[in-house]
Amino acid sequence: MLLGSMTFAVDTALFIRNAKSVTGAIDSTAEMRSYDGDTLYQATFSFIVSEGTYAVTPQSLVSTSPGTIGERIQVLYDVRDPQCARIESFVYTWAIPVVLLLLAVVFDVIYFAIC
Repeated sequence: MLLGSMTFAVDTALFIRNAKSVTGAIDSTAEMRSYDGDTLYQATFSFIVSEGTYAVTPQSLVSTSPGTIGERIQVLYDVRDPQCARIESFVYTWAIPVVLLLLAVVFDVIYFAIC
């Protein structure tokens, strides 16, 4: 898990280093329920750059609502591949590496407590 966290962290850091920020808008928000009943959100957002207009639906689900339809948001996009974009916020950018790191730490503590 620690390796996975590091992999996602490096990938995210490289994405941020090469990304540009632009204003976009939320097009739609899908609400889903997790197995334990928590509400999760998946937003579709769009933005316009010189190459054209892009609409992106991230694969990840998050527990924080991105906002309402039509709301302006900041978007980070890869200049080489504008379809690769994320909402510019901690949750949408760093959630996976941080959660994996926390799980790795918990499992390491349990492992070393048992041994």
